[in-house]
Amino acid sequence: MLLLVFFVVSMSGQDLNEAKEHFKNENFLSAIISYRIHLADHPEDKNALKNIGLCYLNSNIDKAKSIRYFKKCLAFDNYDKEILYYLARAYSYKLDYDKALEYLQLYELKPGKHKKEIPLLFKQFNYCKSLIENPVQVSIENLGDKVNTSSEEINPFIDKKERMLVFSSKRKGNKGMVGPDGNFFYDIYTNNFTGFNFTRSKNCKSLNGNLNDECTGIKDDGSYIYVTVKSPSKKQQTDIYRSKKRGRSYKRKEVLREGMNSLKFNESSGTFNDEQNTIFFSSNRPGGLGGDDIYVMKKLPNGLWGEPENIYAINTNLNEEFPYFNSFDSTLYFSSNGLPGMGQYDLFKTKWNAKENFWSEPENLGFPINSPYNEKTICFTRENKHAYIASIRKGGIGSYDIYRVNYDKVEIKPIIYLVSVKEDSTLQHIDSVEIEINTSSTNSLIGKYLPNNNSGLFTIAIQPGKYKLKITASGYEPVIKDFNVSTFAYDKEIIRLTHLLKPKDNDP
Repeated sequence: MLLLVFFVVSMSGQDLNEAKEHFKNENFLSAIISYRIHLADHPEDKNALKNIGLCYLNSNIDKAKSIRYFKKCLAFDNYDKEILYYLARAYSYKLDYDKALEYLQLYELKPGKHKKEIPLLFKQFNYCKSLIENPVQVSIENLGDKVNTSSEEINPFIDKKERMLVFSSKRKGNKGMVGPDGNFFYDIYTNNFTGFNFTRSKNCKSLNGNLNDECTGIKDDGSYIYVTVKSPSKKQQTDIYRSKKRGRSYKRKEVLREGMNSLKFNESSGTFNDEQNTIFFSSNRPGGLGGDDIYVMKKLPNGLWGEPENIYAINTNLNEEFPYFNSFDSTLYFSSNGLPGMGQYDLFKTKWNAKENFWSEPENLGFPINSPYNEKTICFTRENKHAYIASIRKGGIGSYDIYRVNYDKVEIKPIIYLVSVKEDSTLQHIDSVEIEINTSSTNSLIGKYLPNNNSGLFTIAIQPGKYKLKITASGYEPVIKDFNVSTFAYDKEIIRLTHLLKPKDNDP
């Protein structure tokens, strides 16, 4: 019996030691598992309760799960006063800013080592409340398990016609090494959009190596993507590369030699405008306002590149990264953790005033595009109808997933179909024909159509989607079929279709 007790105690101690080691290496997900095993036998271990709460709070999964463990800590006498600070932050990830402010006020009464953060958090939580009370009119959809996995997917970029998606992922099977946190380094993946759905993602092997390979931009037509190679070692600088599209994948990357990559400092992200005569990039080189700043370089009339210019109007004493110049609205989008926002990094936009020579004041893209988590990149499709971001959201598949933001109020010109209906044997136009279109999912009526009196053609203007088409005419067999309108139909000005009807068999 004594031996059994020793064995149980020894195993429990092993779980606790493993938990501490994982915590030290910032392998928070593995630490959570070990702490949960330990707490099953030692539910009153207040240090373990605090640390598993910190694991959730510092992980890239639902940080609000830390709340239950921190609240258990409050039941102990002489609990760590930092628990109140941790609870304030944890409730912000639940979007419960009233509770977050309540615990922050309690922490302020007897503050600890995070005392200097209190004024900033009060300001941030109240700012977040105002954003939530005035949300942006968008809907946000997860791209599903053809794109996302239980691992991290970040930095999605897509061409304007929405055909090719590129992004970075830490999923199993990557070419890169495994970091001390237990995760693979980032590899770059591609995914083709069919017009309705995404295909299965493929590792872009020609671009990936042993280190962190991250996407930082894409040319409008998808012919080039821009990437960085990041080492876990702070001694090795980060440079920006470019890769040309080849078929459905991309060639080996080549370092950009236009002059923005420096020898001793990091260029953490960068991209060209669509005309390829302006480069926007982020760097921690000397002369900035602090951390990573965004710079711009322009091609001179002689074909050479000018010197990098710091965009002081948008940079802060912290970090501004992942500039993306949207050719549709001539707007520069970027991420920052130094401007007022909901999370560590929020997405912002600014516009160049060519007449008066200045950048507009950065504007937060608002809630629900931004969240308490990190939103670092955004990329828009044609006419700003859709945008792609990476974020942690309720109901997600993994930690950071890729989402499509739908700007529902953005009206794109409909796709025009010219439809002719003929008899199948004579190929003559049929009189008294009617076309009816309903949605496939809800069978809601989209419209009923009659032919033009002179041409006999039907003109149908419709948005992309999946529909049911019904064609009826007196004396003919009706035709009922799927009518799927791809987003790629935008590439054609007018689409012509012909449907053939069979006469009814009038034999008795």
